[in-house]
Amino acid sequence: MSMGAAVAPSFANIFVHYLEQKLFIKGPYNNHIIKYWRFVDDVLVIWEGTDVLFHQMIEEANQKHPTIKFTSELL
Repeated sequence: MSMGAAVAPSFANIFVHYLEQKLFIKGPYNNHIIKYWRFVDDVLVIWEGTDVLFHQMIEEANQKHPTIKFTSELL
């Protein structure tokens, strides 16, 4: 299905929801996630853990699907 199709954004949202549940909300890193927000394809996370562990989570997330890539910025 092309992204120009009327239902494509809904399918994309459902798929990203599935990924975030598996990786962030119910995954092995959820004890370090204090708060998690997502709007379309932007995510804000309040993280309580080491920078190394955070980057490990991002690397693991990027291995889950060949065309979806997570990027991060620590503040």
